[in-house]
Amino acid sequence: MGSAIEDHDDTTVNESESEWEEQNNDPHSDLPLPFLHLPALLLPSSFGCRNCNKHGLATLAELELQLHIGQVNDALHSICFTLADKVVLFHTEVHHASNQSANTCAWGKVHQLDMVLLRHAQIYRKGQNAMVALQADETLLERYRLLVNQDLKVTTAISDPNRSVHHMADLTWFWTMDIPRDAQESDWMSEIYCINWLCTKAVQDQWIGEVELIKSGVQWTINFFNSKFRQWEKLGTQSQKQGVMGHVVYAVHQATIYANL
Repeated sequence: MGSAIEDHDDTTVNESESEWEEQNNDPHSDLPLPFLHLPALLLPSSFGCRNCNKHGLATLAELELQLHIGQVNDALHSICFTLADKVVLFHTEVHHASNQSANTCAWGKVHQLDMVLLRHAQIYRKGQNAMVALQADETLLERYRLLVNQDLKVTTAISDPNRSVHHMADLTWFWTMDIPRDAQESDWMSEIYCINWLCTKAVQDQWIGEVELIKSGVQWTINFFNSKFRQWEKLGTQSQKQGVMGHVVYAVHQATIYANL
């Protein structure tokens, strides 16, 4: 009798362990049972702005718009931090990988960040498309632009700030949306903004210097022509005193040429 109870208890434990393993392997096991396999809820953006106004859903559409504004803000914030982490990863691990194993490990981390970046980009694009469907005003759509793959390229200014190519590269539009918050929450973001500002300031100083060089070059050319005019005029005067009329004519001709330049 006792052995039967022990066998029954062992079977129960094994079955419980199997159920626990199956539950852990289920990607939805961490969700409450009532929320499993529920169909997606349609939001007002799915019907379009005209239908929302027609059926009295304008208030819900406005609430959804505010929801998507917060969603795209969070997505852009995460994109900035992920790109910054990717730049730091390139600088600290990829560029310093000394063997194949370290290089493979470093690039594995880069690919993981790429997956995170694509997920945030997908969230932003869905939110931005919903804002377009809800016919958000032009000011809002100008602020939250269409995100293209070119915008997701990292800047290596933080990893190699001395390269000459950086002073011609501008930050993507979403980097400058909320500079105070980004700089306050992350030292790396603050450093990126500082480097970009210094590079931009260097470009401005270079342009100012080039303008001064052009103006000075023009003035130097004018001064040279005036100097040659006075030189030939002086030679003509000397030749006239000496009575050499051929030299006088030639000197006057040369002086006239430089005077007209």
